[in-house]
Amino acid sequence: MYDPKYARLVAQRMDRIPAEKLFFNELNVDQASLDNLHKNENHQRLYIGNHISHADYALAWILFHRQGIKMPMIPAGENLNLKIFKLLHLDFGKLCGFFVDRDLIDSNGHGSFSHRKNLCRSIKYMANQGESFFPFPDGGRDYEDRTLARFKSGIIEILIKQDIPLDLVNVAFHYDNRVEEQYFSLLSKFKELKIEAKKRGNNVAASIYEAAYLACDGLSFLTRPLVKEFSDVGKAHIRIDEPIPLIEVVGASKSLDEKVCALRDFSKKRICEMRSSC
Repeated sequence: MYDPKYARLVAQRMDRIPAEKLFFNELNVDQASLDNLHKNENHQRLYIGNHISHADYALAWILFHRQGIKMPMIPAGENLNLKIFKLLHLDFGKLCGFFVDRDLIDSNGHGSFSHRKNLCRSIKYMANQGESFFPFPDGGRDYEDRTLARFKSGIIEILIKQDIPLDLVNVAFHYDNRVEEQYFSLLSKFKELKIEAKKRGNNVAASIYEAAYLACDGLSFLTRPLVKEFSDVGKAHIRIDEPIPLIEVVGASKSLDEKVCALRDFSKKRICEMRSSC
């Protein structure tokens, strides 16, 4: 559960560096984006963003805290719920994350139904408590740096069906050089090997490949400050669209599928346009 006091302490620690300067030359956010972030800022929101790096989570979190904007709830993969992060004083559950076991959901295996049910119940509860949400419809990161090439709409469908007057805010992330760029081929390979091992029922091999995957991810961020010392890593860019009532995008009388398609097309178009301006 989000813990404002804990989040403030983490934000203060990050601001001493500042944290983004470890990985990029600069975090570039234009004035129009900052103005849009503060428009109707007390309205409950649905943020939609492209997902191309783990830095997406961190930079959005840093920006929102610095601007005094209430953090939206962000669905995150179970790989960010590891004990090692808590040992590093990064408890993502206290920083606005709630965890989704995507592998379990995609497998439709034992426990998948109960996980979906509990997740649905949690989202409805948070929505009725006035929380905003920031799902990344891509699901996992898009290694090929595409914009909303996938649109996993489970959480979005739950929110649409709740019929809450949400404002839609599209957010574009863009990087001159992603932190994980040199590791994506390895990450992709280990991910494929893990999936194949699970299909064969070889859980030991699957665990080894999962560990290798996590090690590569961690290595990309651990070595980035050193890489930055000897090469130009470029900037990280965030662009934020003007808030618009969600109902104006999805329509009131359409079917759920039509509403999701309308949202996907609108958000993809706007995020592509914003990325092109970076």
